[in-house]
Amino acid sequence: MATNQYHEPVEELSPELRRMTRLLLSCQEELEAIDWYGQRMHVEKDAEFLPILRNAQKEEMKHFSMFLEKIFRENKLFKSIAKEILFKDGDIVENGEKAEEID
Repeated sequence: MATNQYHEPVEELSPELRRMTRLLLSCQEELEAIDWYGQRMHVEKDAEFLPILRNAQKEEMKHFSMFLEKIFRENKLFKSIAKEILFKDGDIVENGEKAEEID
């Protein structure tokens, strides 16, 4: 069931912005699922069930990553900022501060 995901009148939003909203919400949902599976694995004692949960969590990680890539392809500023922080050595906060300088 769809929820009210817009803060502005939907008829005033472009199709591109509505798609971005769907992408961002999809990321949020995948992150929630990753967390849920993590919690379940933490308390599960059945050795046969644990790998099933881990596999399911990995699937959600894959889905999150695909949605994130699509976001980066559609929003170049987001991608530029992320490139200054993600998969880089060094201090995360310092990398983030450098990313703030991007226009």
